[in-house]
This record gives sequence, C-alpha cells and structure tokens, in this order.
Amino acid sequence: MRRALALALYFFLAAFTARAAQQHGAWHLTDRSDGRMQIALISDHNQNSHPIERTAFTGLTGSQIDAATETPVDFRLIREAGTLHFTGTFMNKEGVGRFSFEPNPSYVTTLRGLGVAAGDLDDEKLFSLAIHDVSASFIREMQSLGYHEELNRYIAFRIHGASPQFVRELNALG
Repeated sequence: MRRALALALYFFLAAFTARAAQQHGAWHLTDRSDGRMQIALISDHNQNSHPIERTAFTGLTGSQIDAATETPVDFRLIREAGTLHFTGTFMNKEGVGRFSFEPNPSYVTTLRGLGVAAGDLDDEKLFSLAIHDVSASFIREMQSLGYHEELNRYIAFRIHGASPQFVRELNALG
C-alpha cells in the first residue's frame, strides 16, 4: 500500500513539474497580404515577433483568417525542435489566443549528429529553435557553406535573416 501511494505521489509530482515547466503564453497573428503572417508570442520567458509563412501553420485555413465574425481556431506550427499548439479566434485577418509548446527531445540527438554542441538543451532553448525554424536542413546548408557554428549562432542567423541563399548571394559578390 505504501509503495503504491509513493508511486502515485511520484507520478503526480512528475506530471505537475513537467506541466509547470511547459512553455506557454499568448499569441497574436496578423495577415500581411504577402503570404506571410506577423506572429507575436508573449510568455513568462520571452516576447518575440516576426513573420512566418502562412503555409507553415497546420489546421489554419484562409476562410478562418478572413472570417467577418469571430471564429474559433485550433492549429499548429510543427517544427523539428517541437510543436506549438494554438487556440483562439480570428476575425478580419487578425487572430488572438493562447499557445503551448510541446518540445521534441529527440532533436538533441539530431543536433549532435550534425556536430553541433547542444549542451544541456532545455525546453526553453528548444522553443527558441522551433520559433526560429532552426532545422537540420538549415544547419546542413550553412555548414556546406563553411559555417560550422555553435547553436546560438544558427539561431542568430535565423533571427537576422542570414539564410543560405543570402550567404550564396554575398559570396557571388566576392
């Protein structure tokens, strides 16, 4: 009986701790009319805003975005580092609501396989990698161009728009 009670308490605390550490917060999306949406995310840990391709969102339709009346939405942004789950409403090309982040712990193995020192990669860092779409293919392309960097540099490349295409264009200029 004591053992069963101890196990039940252990699993309860583990679930509570995992839930408490989860990244979550509020979102705001605005249609930019160029195929992208301006996303703003606000959480206890950070605030950021940047454009994301409209097609990057799974489960969000044009009719929901363009709705003339407040329309409930439930959609995802699936990235290698994890998935952002969004709930809320849209009306006249503008949406608001809440989000939660489900990290992908196996992405650490992917990074190590690419020779990128990931160190202690916590959920907050995975959240940042997901938001900025620091994918394995992005890292591989940058490495093929001679950029074998620490993980934070790849995030900085994404934040500042240093894409592989941009690097190739600079190299073409000499």
